[in-house]
Amino acid sequence: MKKIVTLLALIVCLANLKAQTYVTIPDANFVTWLQTNIPSAMNGNQMDITSPAITSQTMIVVSNQNISDLTGIEYFTSLLYLNCENNSLTGLPILPNSLSTLRCAYNQLVTLPTLPTSLTRLYCQNNSLTSLPSLPNSLQWLRCYFNQLTSLPVLPVGLRGLDCHNNNISCFPVFPEKLISSPAIQPFDISSNPFTCLPNYILAMDNATLNYPLCISGNTLTNPNGCGTGKGITGIVFHDLNSDCVNNTGDLLIKNGMVKLYNNSNVFLGMTNTYSSYFFNDTSGVYRVVLDTVNKPYAVQCINPGIDSLVTLTPTYVLEDSVDFAVICKPGFDVGVQSINRTGFVFPGLTHTLTVVAGDMSLWNNLVCNAGIGGTVSFSVNGPVSYVVPLAGALTPNVTGNVYTYTIANFGTIDNFTDFRLALTTHTNAQVGDFICVNATVTPVNGDNVPSNNVLEFCYPVVNSYDPNIKEVYPVTVQSNYNDWLTYTIHFQNTGNAPAVNIRLEDDLDSKLNPETFQVMNYSHYNILDVKGNHLTVRFPNIQLVDSTTDRHGSIGFIQYRIKPNTGWVNDTIKNKASIYFDYNAPIITNTAKSYILMPTAVKELYKVNGFDVYPNPSSSAIHIKIADGSITSKTYSIKIMDVLGKEILTTNYKEEINISNLEKGIYFLSVYQNKALIGTKKVVKE
Repeated sequence: MKKIVTLLALIVCLANLKAQTYVTIPDANFVTWLQTNIPSAMNGNQMDITSPAITSQTMIVVSNQNISDLTGIEYFTSLLYLNCENNSLTGLPILPNSLSTLRCAYNQLVTLPTLPTSLTRLYCQNNSLTSLPSLPNSLQWLRCYFNQLTSLPVLPVGLRGLDCHNNNISCFPVFPEKLISSPAIQPFDISSNPFTCLPNYILAMDNATLNYPLCISGNTLTNPNGCGTGKGITGIVFHDLNSDCVNNTGDLLIKNGMVKLYNNSNVFLGMTNTYSSYFFNDTSGVYRVVLDTVNKPYAVQCINPGIDSLVTLTPTYVLEDSVDFAVICKPGFDVGVQSINRTGFVFPGLTHTLTVVAGDMSLWNNLVCNAGIGGTVSFSVNGPVSYVVPLAGALTPNVTGNVYTYTIANFGTIDNFTDFRLALTTHTNAQVGDFICVNATVTPVNGDNVPSNNVLEFCYPVVNSYDPNIKEVYPVTVQSNYNDWLTYTIHFQNTGNAPAVNIRLEDDLDSKLNPETFQVMNYSHYNILDVKGNHLTVRFPNIQLVDSTTDRHGSIGFIQYRIKPNTGWVNDTIKNKASIYFDYNAPIITNTAKSYILMPTAVKELYKVNGFDVYPNPSSSAIHIKIADGSITSKTYSIKIMDVLGKEILTTNYKEEINISNLEKGIYFLSVYQNKALIGTKKVVKE
């Protein structure tokens, strides 16, 4: 019986030995790490590759272990994350195909093995790599700076981050459009490489990078390294002073022009602005490139390229680098109002700045087309504010009540952007929901090429808290079937403790808006913008925006644009918010700016009432109503509350306190009637 038991034990032992498969781990430091962290799989320097501790392991961090050989890592068949940074590695073994993140920086690597098809992040900076293997389509983030790379492989179309500065790269592959410059995650950086031209331009590039030309085969001046021809459509818009259709010395580049892109079926694809040049990053196909001259002070001078240029990009020739537009001033003149904007905190008792940009409309485009034309600039300011002084350097107006008038002998001698600026103080009794409305007019109108821009109205709200990064819209409320402009202003401020080098705004325009109508009205700093579909990107490259602690006023920036809704916008809300990226920080998400359609009775006297007050506003429980004429009895007054769609929520005789605790959170409109005649409406916010 004893012999039988011994025999059975021997059989079990042999079976267990047969099930186990051991491999030798050659690096003593790796052995030490394995013995410490996965002891159940180790027998001396032998590793059991069938152990569940090996086959189920998903993360290994072996950084700073003085390892020179990672042989054995290939048996971790479930591995997702490997960090082997700061070791003495000169090469890597075959890697598990399950791997999604590889961090092998700060070693002595001269080559990398074939990369796993599931890899999404590769951080191999600070090594001695002269080349990279093919990059998997799954790769999203690549850091390979401080190596000896002479080229890069084809970049995956889904790549989001690329940092390869300080290498020996003379020619780059095409940069994917999805590449971003997100300092919070990873900047886009190709600096300190010996390249002289680029294959294409992308939004992630800063101003310094965008100054490089696109590569053109055979051009030994800009492409001495013989890089392949770039792709896309690029060109300039210039003032053709001598009408020869050539950009000569002395011809001025047109700023703030809008160039639109359509496909061959006349479907709008996107638009961009001009400053030094414009660029569309598109592949093979037939496109129409259109310079917008509608209601602009300039006209296209030359036939080819003309206002509407047909461009064909083929698979073998995918670059059109000279789709230039030569323009001249239109006959006649165009004076008007470019924009109205406020800067500063519109809070009771505080002072803010009102800026009216007006005059020769061609100055917006770096032209002077209306020299010798005189007239007036006049605007009224309605709302709970008082005039203080003109800002330093601005013109002094003739003030009559709330109307400010400037007599201009020659619009060609004024600065549209700084001459019409006032300091205004918000009244101490102003309430949230009160609006300051500005109506500006520029004359002469008779003979003006574009009389529609001689008048502009804009309103902005009084606020009760300070958020320097906000988005505003005007008008807030409109009538059904409204198809005019909605004006958006995105304000931003650097509240950090150091200058912001680059700032980027990302804005998903509401699908009810028509992106083809997009127009920039004003901005605080040089920018490059791009509209693709309903997505707006605005980059402020090298803005160097000072921090608010150092200079509160200098730390503020903005961009203002307008856009029209699609036809058929009825009984709905248009909503928009933006993401603001400051250098290496996570994005700041603004509030949601909303425009509502209201019934006509709800908007007739909106924001124009001084005969009664509503407080507290916002409120979570009850509001109090104070009629200015206290001698009138409650029988002469009635009150109605409506929601944003004009639906009646409450009707009652006048009472000083109304309970709103049962209302849903949101915006409502309270109207006061005297003997059934509407005397005014005010916005009420239920918290």
